[in-house]
Amino acid sequence: MSDSLIHDPNGGMPRLLEIMARLRDPETGCPWDIEQTWDTIAPYTIEEAYEVADAIEREAWGELKGELGDLLLQVVYFSQMGAEEGRFTFAEIADGISDKMVDRHPHVFGNEYRDKSAEQQTRDWEVQKAKERAAKGEARVLDGVALGLPALLRAYKLQKRAARVGFDWDNADLVLDKIREEAEELAEAAATGDHDAIEDEMGDMLFVLANLARHLGVDPEQALRRTNAKFVRRFRAVEDALHANGSSPQQASLDDMDSLWNRIKAGEKTDLPGDTTPEGSLADRLPRVTATEDLEAIYGDAIPTSLTKVVDRITPLYRKWIESSRFVVLSTVGPEGTDASPRGDIGPVLRVADQRTLLLPDWRGNNRIDSLRNIVRDPRVSLMFLVPGSNNVVRVNGSAFVTTDPGLLERFEHNGKQPRSIVVVKVREAYFQCAKALMRSALWTSGDTGSRVPTAGEFLKAVDEGFDAESYDTGYEDHARDKMW
Repeated sequence: MSDSLIHDPNGGMPRLLEIMARLRDPETGCPWDIEQTWDTIAPYTIEEAYEVADAIEREAWGELKGELGDLLLQVVYFSQMGAEEGRFTFAEIADGISDKMVDRHPHVFGNEYRDKSAEQQTRDWEVQKAKERAAKGEARVLDGVALGLPALLRAYKLQKRAARVGFDWDNADLVLDKIREEAEELAEAAATGDHDAIEDEMGDMLFVLANLARHLGVDPEQALRRTNAKFVRRFRAVEDALHANGSSPQQASLDDMDSLWNRIKAGEKTDLPGDTTPEGSLADRLPRVTATEDLEAIYGDAIPTSLTKVVDRITPLYRKWIESSRFVVLSTVGPEGTDASPRGDIGPVLRVADQRTLLLPDWRGNNRIDSLRNIVRDPRVSLMFLVPGSNNVVRVNGSAFVTTDPGLLERFEHNGKQPRSIVVVKVREAYFQCAKALMRSALWTSGDTGSRVPTAGEFLKAVDEGFDAESYDTGYEDHARDKMW
């Protein structure tokens, strides 16, 4: 075994294979790795696959590379065990999937025409997979649908496979009728208190719901994941609202939490009265640009100075600009989506600790902590600094973490009060933004600051008709000023 390869940072796949062989060496390897078996590693493989899917769903691209590496390690683990037992090697695994891809794409690697329709290619794909299943002795219709799949996803795939041979409902309406029938049977079972019967009927209900999802073109696993995320987002908002009023879920009544839930749900609605049409929202009907090549064709090449202006640290000029800014927008991303949070201060909105570190105090607010929640789960951040009177905008991109270091909090003390926490930003790049946006808007010179816009109270009343908007607005600025720090 080669130590030079193991320590080669550019060793690539051969390096990883060599590392695994060393870890599994019966004489000099790691005791834990040597003890692992097919059965003990399999659960880790499933877990790592879910973590890859989770990173993609959260668009946590910085994490995805590491998660893909963890998943690749599982393949390497199995290939090493296969080699030890004389079953197969990593090269044979790679050759096997390569052969399969070539066989399944004769329109790319063979003599067939490439201009087949997507439907024809799908049919050809299914024919080829059927041949592969037959070669493996999987002659029955439902053979090959993995037992290890999540139950809801496996139900979806089983019914999809059965539908290929005509065992299917003609339309979604018939599936809905079946759901009503199953709901009645579930209610009858629940009335008996027979746990086995209830479990059986609940399984039937879930199975038919998976079938309805298939008929409606919905992935049931993805739909449930989205609903789980929605529930977490809304319940956390309920918690935040209770905490802001000195309460908690443990102390609040069900009616209180239900009322907050309904207000939060109403506030999430994007299709307000008057915004919809019989055909759906405008966004659903407009054509979309979906490829970067199309964007580049529309806009052309980037202006050279827009690329050369980017620096990888806070230079003296950028430091001077940032320390003149009393206002910044902090943008973050997390599992529930993106967030842009305005931050302001009487002096510099943050402090430049060094060329690559910024310190942003988090002062008293409404305790939603959306930005901080995002940062602790996905460190990517962007900052946009404004200075009144200047049409330039400075932007900083990087990663961040939250700290409550006592010494650091004390450095930001104001009128005897300290921020709740400090957002520490590690700078990846900084650059100034083209002034055209602020020039077009005449943001500092238009003189339209008295324009009538909705008030905070009016926004709240729109989601709760019983809310006293006038009283809220009357005392809003004084209340905010008293609780500024």
